[in-house]
Amino acid sequence: MLSLVLDTADLTGGLAIARGEALIGSRTWIEGRRHSEFLWPSICELLQENRLSLSDLGVVIATHGPGRLTGVRLGLTIAKSLCMTLSLSLTLVSRFDQQARSLPVRPGSRLAVLLRTAHGQLGVQLYDSQSDVWVALSPPQPLPPEEPLTRLRGLLPGPHPILAGSAASLLGADLEGVWPGVTLDPTPPSLDALLLEGLHRLRTGMEAPPAEARPFDLDAASGLLAPG
Repeated sequence: MLSLVLDTADLTGGLAIARGEALIGSRTWIEGRRHSEFLWPSICELLQENRLSLSDLGVVIATHGPGRLTGVRLGLTIAKSLCMTLSLSLTLVSRFDQQARSLPVRPGSRLAVLLRTAHGQLGVQLYDSQSDVWVALSPPQPLPPEEPLTRLRGLLPGPHPILAGSAASLLGADLEGVWPGVTLDPTPPSLDALLLEGLHRLRTGMEAPPAEARPFDLDAASGLLAPG
């Protein structure tokens, strides 16, 4: 089964074609708001390089944020169009889960992934180390801007907490000085992780109806608001 993997949630855009769990070709670009200039031409070039066509695809895996709203919407528009036109399966992966999949599991530790939404809101999702994967402990939730570090310490008890995600660095450079034992992991989210998480969702029946695909909503995910 061939998968098309799309990641347009950040300044760095990326896409890949995969056979099973292995990438057979990929593209990345660092062009910020110019995703629209690169995404579709890059898909066509990558297919041509591998002597493939759109009809060879079976699955589209896309991140739906949180992230830069224009990029997320572009990726979802292309994903939805391909799936509805070619009757492909679609799985959507949040940036939180993509980030967690990108990190090595450290037994006995807990992980907090911190991201900013398109509206500047700070969000966090907690994970526990189980076997060889990080498993989400709860839905993503907003992190109050007042004393976020104090709030995080309450959410992450234990001797070896790990912080990751693009917003983790906003907590300050001297984390060890105020939070002994904490680790700040700078590993960025990867296309491989997006692929693996998307395939996991497909295998566990979490396929997304293309017509209902929409950008990630932190308030809806945390249960504060109904999806809109």
